[in-house]
Amino acid sequence: MSGLQSSDCGVRAHHSAFCNLSRRGSPHSEIQGLQPPTSNPQPPISAVVLGARGMLGTDLVSALRADPGFSRVEGGDLPEADITDEPAIQAFIAARKPDVIFNCAAYTDVDGCESRQELAFAVNAAAAGRVASIAASFGALLIHVSTDFIFDGRKRSPYVEDDTPAPLSVYGASKLEGERLVAERSRRWVIARTAGLYGAAGANFVDRILGMAKKAAQEKGELLGVTDQVNSPTWTVDLAAAVAALAKRFAGRPGEVHEVFHAANQGGCSRHEQIAFIVRCAALPVAVKPVESSAFPRPAKVPAYSVLNADKLRREVGRPMRPWQDALKEYLVTSALPRLLKS
Repeated sequence: MSGLQSSDCGVRAHHSAFCNLSRRGSPHSEIQGLQPPTSNPQPPISAVVLGARGMLGTDLVSALRADPGFSRVEGGDLPEADITDEPAIQAFIAARKPDVIFNCAAYTDVDGCESRQELAFAVNAAAAGRVASIAASFGALLIHVSTDFIFDGRKRSPYVEDDTPAPLSVYGASKLEGERLVAERSRRWVIARTAGLYGAAGANFVDRILGMAKKAAQEKGELLGVTDQVNSPTWTVDLAAAVAALAKRFAGRPGEVHEVFHAANQGGCSRHEQIAFIVRCAALPVAVKPVESSAFPRPAKVPAYSVLNADKLRREVGRPMRPWQDALKEYLVTSALPRLLKS
């Protein structure tokens, strides 16, 4: 892996000028930029993040603590904040009485959900409804993270918030039921649907591909990439910025809040396109062979197309989520590639 270099993406061994990034600074420097300035700033917001040690939760806690718009940020995860344990989660939230609750906790093993349906619905549906009821009892705004897998993939243009859900998998069905219960039990809620998450705090597709590509380069092998599944790969840092901005928009708004937003890096790509992009930016001499998803049979059926349109989010917070290529480039140079070089 010595001498990483690619004229295509501008990757160099010291990673000093990565892919002509459109912005500089820390990964969380856009948190405030996502929210338009206001002449009457609201008081700082107190927040609780559930699922705080997960891939998204880790970046969200960091982002909120770096944002002066939030006065107190506390994270909870298993075992102290088990959303399936009603007395425990009730006590955890009651002790903090936050203005905003971010629910990032979920059972996200898509294939595992097929054989563990009861667990999937317990975590992704029943527990989500439980958190919504608790939020309502304290008058807190609930921001609940959901998924593109509530759609069936028959559409061939980016999904908008009003498109009809039709999940193909137990995971998608459990997340859709979670959305329904959130809307039913809370008076102040925002659902943020996202897709294809990757980040430094958890196992993810991007890191796995980099490891496979490194090995393939050493062994003069190749990688296979699925061409008939298309979604919107999304960096958890960017999603954290988006949901933080939504919290700042709605936390101080009086009365009921019932909103659904799509929050994903913009554009779409197949797994083959994403893998080829990763390999090219890492300057690894590895071919990526296109194949259909039938080459990789799996227990869960997933949508063939689940690109999310985030225009509503852009209109609300005043700034778009950036293209998936820009986010993935920055993740590679600031996190994934340095870790790969050390391995």
